[in-house]
Amino acid sequence: QGELAIKAVEGLQIDIKHIDQHTVSQTIDAMVQANPSLAWLKEMEQRGDVDWQRVKEVHDSFSYSSSGLGAGAQLVIAIAIAAVVGPAASGLAGGGAMGAAAGAAASGAASTAAISTINNRGDLGAVLSDVTSSDSLKNYAVAGATAGLTVGVYDGWTGTQTAASNTGVASGNTGVLANTGNVTGAGLNSWSGVGQFATNQALQNTTSAVLNKALGQEGSLGDALTATLANTFAAVGFNWVGDISQANQWQSGSLQKVGLH
Repeated sequence: QGELAIKAVEGLQIDIKHIDQHTVSQTIDAMVQANPSLAWLKEMEQRGDVDWQRVKEVHDSFSYSSSGLGAGAQLVIAIAIAAVVGPAASGLAGGGAMGAAAGAAASGAASTAAISTINNRGDLGAVLSDVTSSDSLKNYAVAGATAGLTVGVYDGWTGTQTAASNTGVASGNTGVLANTGNVTGAGLNSWSGVGQFATNQALQNTTSAVLNKALGQEGSLGDALTATLANTFAAVGFNWVGDISQANQWQSGSLQKVGLH
C-alpha cells in the first residue's frame, strides 16, 4: 500500500522539494486518495498534529542521495515519521522535570532510529549501531538534561512554560544547542516579556553547549548566544507581524503580511 501512496505523490503537479504547509497538505490528500486506510493521517493533519515544519526538519535530515529514494518517497516517509514519531515520543514525556528529561531522550532515540532506518535502507543492524553509538547516547543525555533543567528550574526562574520538542534531533543537530520547544508565558508585546523569552533561550542554549563540551562534543557559547538572539528576534518579529496583520485585517498570504515577514 505504501507503494501506491508514493506513486500518487510522485504524480503531483507541485514542487514537492519545496516543503510548506500547502504542499504537505496536498501530499497527504494524494496519499489518502491512493490508500484510504491512511485516512487517519488526514484526521491528524486537521487536528493540527502534523506540523509541516517538523516534516521539513525530518525530510532535510535524511541522506537521500545514498538511499536511492525518489522525491515522492522522501516526502511520504518524512510525513509518516513526523506524524507518528513526534507525537508518540512527546507522549512519553509525562510530567515534571524527570518526565521532560525522559521524553526528550526518548524522542531523540526514536528520531535517530527512524532516520537511520531510512538512511540504511532497513538494515536493522546498522540502525542499532547508530541508536546506541557513543555520540547518540551523549546527545540523548544532553537533550534530557537540558529539557529536565528547563522544566524543573529555568521555567520557574523566567516565568515561562517550555513544551517538549524533538526538533534538534530530527534536523540532524549534533546537540551543540538546545532543541527548545514552544515557549509560552512570556508576553512578547512588552520588554519584560521579551526579556523572559530571551533568558529562557539563553539558559537552554548555554546549558546544552556546556554539557556538550563536558562530554567531549562540539559546544560553542558563541553559537549559543547567536541562537538566543536569532530565536528572540524571530519570535518578537513574528508576534509583531501577527499583531499588525490582525489590526489591519490582512489575511495570511496577503502581499502586506508576506512583505512584513
